[in-house]
Parts: sequence; structure tokens; C-alpha cells
Amino acid sequence: TEEAVLSEICEEHVQVRRLGSSVVAVCPFHDDTRPSMNIDDEKNLYYCFSCGAGGNIFTFVQGMEGMTFVESVEASGPGYFVRLIGGLFWVVGMLIMAYNVYMTVKRREAISYSAPQAA
Repeated sequence: TEEAVLSEICEEHVQVRRLGSSVVAVCPFHDDTRPSMNIDDEKNLYYCFSCGAGGNIFTFVQGMEGMTFVESVEASGPGYFVRLIGGLFWVVGMLIMAYNVYMTVKRREAISYSAPQAA
């Protein structure tokens, strides 16, 4: 399955320019005249140094097409979806770790702040 590449998706909406290993474009999310949006195809991320817009392939498609997240995943093609699933497993793992840390801290607070005993 062919993987979706962010600069190719961006190229459908704005003119992109390759400068060595970098890809730049005029940002479509504000009134831009110079290429201020940097596109990283390796990470499939974009960032505009003028307005601060940034994200991944899905947020770009959502912003340009006015789509929901699910619609943007479907529009990005099955190749990128496979990569997304791998990333989601990582995110879920991180969320579980964060939850476990939170619960550990909460338990410690409950023990140290228990109600005083009546005499």
C-alpha cells in the first residue's frame, strides 16, 4: 500500500517548493505572501512560522476541506491509515502510563490527607 506524503497532499492546495531536504509553502491558513510553512515529509508534520498553524496530514486536510477527523482519515488513503494505527498504539500506551502515574499520586494524596480521627 502506498503511504500518503504530506507535501503531496499540500501540493493539491498550494504551491510547494523543495529546498534541499526541506519543503516549504505559502501557508493557506492566513494571508501569506512568503513561504512560511515548513513541511516535514519524514514526520508528516507541517508548521507555519508566521501564524503558528501546524499539525499532521489529518489536520491539514481538515482545515483545507472542512472535514471531520474521520473524513480526513478516509481521504488520506489506506496507506497512511496503517501508519496511524501503529501511532495510535503508542499513544494509547502513553495514556495508560499517564493514568497509572495519576492514580498512584492520587492514592498517595488520599493516604496523606486522610480525615483526622475523632478523639
